Amino acid sequence: NLTPGQLRESEFKAFLEVLPDQRDDEDLVTRDKSDGWRELGQADGLDNYARKIVHDVRHLVRVDRLKAVKVFKGFTRLGGEEIVPPDIAGQSDWLPAIELYGEGIFITLDEERLKVWEHTPAVGSRLDRLIPRFAQSGRDSPNPLTARFMLLHTLSHLLMRQIESESGYPAASLIERIYCANAPEPMAGILIHVAVPDIAGSLGGLAELGEPRHFLGILIR
Repeated sequence: NLTPGQLRESEFKAFLEVLPDQRDDEDLVTRDKSDGWRELGQADGLDNYARKIVHDVRHLVRVDRLKAVKVFKGFTRLGGEEIVPPDIAGQSDWLPAIELYGEGIFITLDEERLKVWEHTPAVGSRLDRLIPRFAQSGRDSPNPLTARFMLLHTLSHLLMRQIESESGYPAASLIERIYCANAPEPMAGILIHVAVPDIAGSLGGLAELGEPRHFLGILIR
C-alpha cells in the first residue's frame, strides 16, 4: 500500500534510471539528456548567464512516452463539501478510470545550489508572507508550502507558458507534476507532460523540446 509520497519517490527514481534497451511501445520511455546538457554548459560562445542556468539544472530527461492512469473518485455539489461517489449511491466497490498516453520533459534542480537559495533571508521573508495567505485560501495541496515547493511550482508554470508559445500545445493541455521533498530523500523535480486517450500517444513536439539546446532557450526566455 503505497502512500502518495512513496509513489512520487518511485516515479522520481524511474525518470532518472537509464535503461538502454527500451522499446518504443513501453509504458515509460525516457532518454537521459543530462550528459549533453552538461556539455552544453562548456560550449564556446555561451554567455555567463546561460552557463549559470545550465549549472542550476542537474538532470534533463526527454520523456518520449508515458502512461498515466486517471481515476475518478467523486465530486462535490455546488456549495457542498461532501464528496459524492461516482455511482452516487455509494454501493460499488470499484472506481471508473482511464489510461492516458503522452510525452513530456523531466528536470531536476541542482541540490547544492537549491539548498543555498532556500536559506536566503529574502526567500524566507517572502515565504512568511505567503503561508498565511495560502492558509486563508482554503485550498489543499499535496505538498506543504516550503521555499522549495514555491520555487518548483512557480518555475513549472513559467515553463508551461513558454512551452505553450513554442510547441503549439495550449497551456490547458499541459500537466505539471511536482517532485518536492527535503527528507528523507531530497527531491526537486518537475515533470511537464501531455496525456491523451489515444494509445499511440501524442505527436512528439513536446518531447523534442527536451533536447539540450532547445530546452536551454526555453529556460533563458
